[in-house]
Amino acid sequence: MKEFKKSQKSILVIFIVILLGVIYYEVNTNKYIDSIEMESPDGNIIVNLSNKDSLSYSLSLNDDQFISDSNLGISIDGNNIFDNAKIVSIEEKYNDSTYASMENSNIANDLNNEYIINFENEDSSKYSIVWKIFNNGAAFQYVFKDDSLKRIDNETSEFTIDQNSSVFYNTELLDMQEVYKKSHISDLKENTIMAALPTFKLPYNKGYISVSEANLKDYSGMALKYMGASKFSAHYWNTINGFDTTAQSSPWRIIFVADNLNNLVNNTIAQNLNDVPAGDFDWVKTGKATWFKGYDKEGNIIEEEAVKNLQAAQKLNIEYMVIGNNWRSWSDNEDKAFEKVAKISDLCKEYGVGLFIGNDVPDIDQSGDNMYDDYTREEFLEKAKAAGVAGIKFGHIQMETPQAVNIYRQIMQEALEKELLIIFHNSNKPTGLNRTYPNLLTQEGVKGMQYNLNTTNANVIPYTRLLTGGADFTPLSLSNTTRMGDGTLTHMLANTVIIRSNLLTFMESPYNIENSDVSEFISKVHSSWDETIVLDQSEIGELSAFVRRKDNEYFLAIQNSNSENKKLQIKLNFLEEGKKYKSLEYRDDIDDRSQSIRYSKEYQKDDILEINLLEGGGFVSIFEEAE
Repeated sequence: MKEFKKSQKSILVIFIVILLGVIYYEVNTNKYIDSIEMESPDGNIIVNLSNKDSLSYSLSLNDDQFISDSNLGISIDGNNIFDNAKIVSIEEKYNDSTYASMENSNIANDLNNEYIINFENEDSSKYSIVWKIFNNGAAFQYVFKDDSLKRIDNETSEFTIDQNSSVFYNTELLDMQEVYKKSHISDLKENTIMAALPTFKLPYNKGYISVSEANLKDYSGMALKYMGASKFSAHYWNTINGFDTTAQSSPWRIIFVADNLNNLVNNTIAQNLNDVPAGDFDWVKTGKATWFKGYDKEGNIIEEEAVKNLQAAQKLNIEYMVIGNNWRSWSDNEDKAFEKVAKISDLCKEYGVGLFIGNDVPDIDQSGDNMYDDYTREEFLEKAKAAGVAGIKFGHIQMETPQAVNIYRQIMQEALEKELLIIFHNSNKPTGLNRTYPNLLTQEGVKGMQYNLNTTNANVIPYTRLLTGGADFTPLSLSNTTRMGDGTLTHMLANTVIIRSNLLTFMESPYNIENSDVSEFISKVHSSWDETIVLDQSEIGELSAFVRRKDNEYFLAIQNSNSENKKLQIKLNFLEEGKKYKSLEYRDDIDDRSQSIRYSKEYQKDDILEINLLEGGGFVSIFEEAE
């Protein structure tokens, strides 16, 4: 019996040894990771990464697939760095922080799950892909880990989207100043190139996708190229043959995903992915602006006209005035031209108004006042600061080469150090850089009202171009009704609320605004907001209905496309319970599209507002707590 027990024990020992050997073999022969599931903090967004046959991913929201199997990859010095690369480890982080914002709300929440996925090639070179999964989107970047000079040949990042989806897109890559197009993916021609920030509406009202990039530096900008078969690929439109860089990572590629327009609009992903600013920015002030009126063609102040406009600006709470590039023609000598600028700036300050002046940025190979030259740029900013201006309106950086991308940053950084505000005109897309450089108030990158209002386009912009930063749309003109295009005066008023800009510039003189029927509304509208709600009646290209709050004031703004008249019933459940509000309303005038009809009523939270909209019409109301 003892021998039998000893025999049993020996067999057990042998079995354990064999089992441990099998486990050891499995661990050491299958040390690589083939697939990863990543999720948003709320668990609603799932990204599945696969590295079995090739590196690819898919993305779903609320169990609905938004992005189907899509390749990942990037070619450096002639080789796709992820060909035959193996995933060797994964690091996970949970990020949750808030910061002051000047986007759709005054506080931004940077909440995401972060996954650092480390790879190893056959030649033992190591790379990573970092994913951040937010509650309203996802983003990824390629990390190279070294700062040596390298040649980025192309990128094979793909976004595969249901061919039955509609897409709203812009093909003007230089400055995005064209009317957005609409198509079904199935009707697109192969090799169609879209400026980043196209927005896709998925079939069966499943939701929305938009694609862009963030934290762009030392790198070429990205567009999207349609490859056929529902696939869109990252495309370096300005450097199609590749570019050299010492960057240690690519910019972030953003996939905005949302099941409704409110969630699409209320995101700060682009800003979250940019570098945290350093310094004190109490001096940065958003504000309303108009063109400065009150000087002759030589730049001499016309006292009476200048003063009446500055006095009107005071009454309208207009904080800034803008002079274009024409100040340079005031003298053949830049210093003397700046002397005239200084006199206008001093006069503006007497009325609490800051002055912006324009300055073009010629191409890098042009001679003259070239902002690519360090000395020229520094000297110009010094003179502007000495002249007492509040900010500079830089124009025509219409490239996304690494050099052009970096000149945006150099201008903003050096202006930041001198406490100068910045706006960019005829610019590329925004990429959330106002997080790092709070002195960047706005940029164009949009077909604004200088080309006359297109009301259908105005109902696309809030869900495409505005997702990564405000737009200098110049939304109001009273004395030139041509600028009203196919809209109404009330539609233009709605634009001032919906098409946001931290420098909200009107194409009108303060004096004309003060003596119009809309002066009270303009005096109260804001350039930045504490909260934004996109109402359910909104539809891309058709209608936009927004509620924006500043302190205890609620602004309801609605703008219609030119398709047909509409009747709406708006629930006022955004108002606070138990309080009465007095409204200041402007409605379409059916007899004169260039005029509006003003009303004032009292409302409460459970009331319903009935609104009739003309084709291209609009509606605005300010709700203030009744005394």
